Amino acid sequence: FLNIMAGGRKEHAVLLSNFFLFLSKKRPADFAADTFLVVGFTISAGTTAWVMRQCKSTRNVVFWDATTGCSYPQHDESCPLQKIKYLVSNDNIFGNAQFDRKPILLDFDLTNQRKWAPLQLQKVGDCDVPIMTVQDDILHYTLPDNHYARGAQKEICESIQNAIRGWRRTATTFRSDVGAKIADTLEKLEQAKKCGRGQPIPTSSKLEITLPESITNTRTVFGFTLHTGAEATEKLLSRVKATEIHRNKNPRVEFAVAVRVFSYPGGVVSLWVFLCSLVPKIQDS
Repeated sequence: FLNIMAGGRKEHAVLLSNFFLFLSKKRPADFAADTFLVVGFTISAGTTAWVMRQCKSTRNVVFWDATTGCSYPQHDESCPLQKIKYLVSNDNIFGNAQFDRKPILLDFDLTNQRKWAPLQLQKVGDCDVPIMTVQDDILHYTLPDNHYARGAQKEICESIQNAIRGWRRTATTFRSDVGAKIADTLEKLEQAKKCGRGQPIPTSSKLEITLPESITNTRTVFGFTLHTGAEATEKLLSRVKATEIHRNKNPRVEFAVAVRVFSYPGGVVSLWVFLCSLVPKIQDS
C-alpha cells in the first residue's frame, strides 16, 4: 500500500509489526523483543489492529498505534485500546481466553493455554505446513525527496499567509523572524513524534517555544500546531480557517506562520504548521 499511498489501520499495523521484526532480527542488542499484531477494539475505531512488543529480558509490554505513532505501556490507563481479541506472531495465532480482555488486566504469558489458545496447528499429520508469503524478498522504496520538501514548505507557508489575508480583508502583517524561531521547535516535535509517546526522549507536550523578550514583554502570544501527512492544500487551509485565528479584531495584531515538511522513503511526508497571533499588551500609564 506504500506505492498507492493509501491504507487503513490494518495495513499500517502489519507494516509496523514487520518493521519491528526486522529490527529485532538485524539489531537484537538494541531491539530484542517479541512482536505481535493485535486485533482488538477501541471506542473511536471499533475493531482495529495495533502492534504489541514484549521485551525479551523484562517481559514488559508496550502497545503501538501504527496510525498515530503513539506507544503506551501496558499499565497506561490512557491507552485507547480497550479489548484484545487475539494476537498474531510470525508463526502462530493466539486467541484471548481470559474473562477480562482489557489490556491493563491481561496476563501475556502465551505459554499458558488457559489464557491464550493457539489457533494455528503447527502440523497436519506428519507434515509441516509452511507459511507462505507473496511479498518480494527485497522491497524497493523511493528515496526521501528533500528538494520537494523545501519547495513545499515555501508554497504552503505562502498559501496560508495569502488565505489569512483574504479572510481578514484588511492589511495583515506576518513576522518572519518569529516564524523562523518557531521552525526550530517543529523539528523537535517531529523527533518526539517519531519516537512515540512515553519513550526516553523529550516529550512533545513539554517542548517550549522560546521567543525573544522584546516580543513576549510587549505582546500577548497565542498559537498552536497542526500536524498531518500529505494532503491537498485546500483541505489544509480549511483546517487553518476552522481555528478562527484570523478573526482577531485588534487593529495592531500581527501573525506568524512556520511550516516544516519532513520527507521519508516511499513518498511519505510529515507536515507541521505552527500559527500564532501577537497582540500588543496594554501599557500602564
